[in-house]
Amino acid sequence: MITTNLDGFVCVPLPADLYNEVLKRYPDRVSTLIRDVTEAFLENTKDDFSSDSGFYWDSLFLPSYTELRVKESRSNNYGVAKIINEQVIYEGKTMKSVSQFASKVRNNTSVNAWITVEIKRPNDHTWKLADKFRR
Repeated sequence: MITTNLDGFVCVPLPADLYNEVLKRYPDRVSTLIRDVTEAFLENTKDDFSSDSGFYWDSLFLPSYTELRVKESRSNNYGVAKIINEQVIYEGKTMKSVSQFASKVRNNTSVNAWITVEIKRPNDHTWKLADKFRR
């Protein structure tokens, strides 16, 4: 009898119907298939999370090359900033904060950046309102 040390494993709940469908197709290697698919996923998405440099906005980490945009007052144009290393860069100038950037785009008015700023991280395909990233 072969024994396996189970200390190196975790239990991940899967819906029973999903597990049973995989079991029908790969009856002898369900765990191997799940491991292989997970490893492939991690390899394919490694660039999404590989940046060590970036900017912390409260508890939200914005990796380098994240874009921020704010709709200008009274127009359909946007002001766009970029996170470069640990800085928010807008029109070639370093902003102290995301809020300062949002205020600058909105003619130096007071704004709630969480509901004004949209974010697009390096591998995102769409813009998302900053408030969606809050915990």
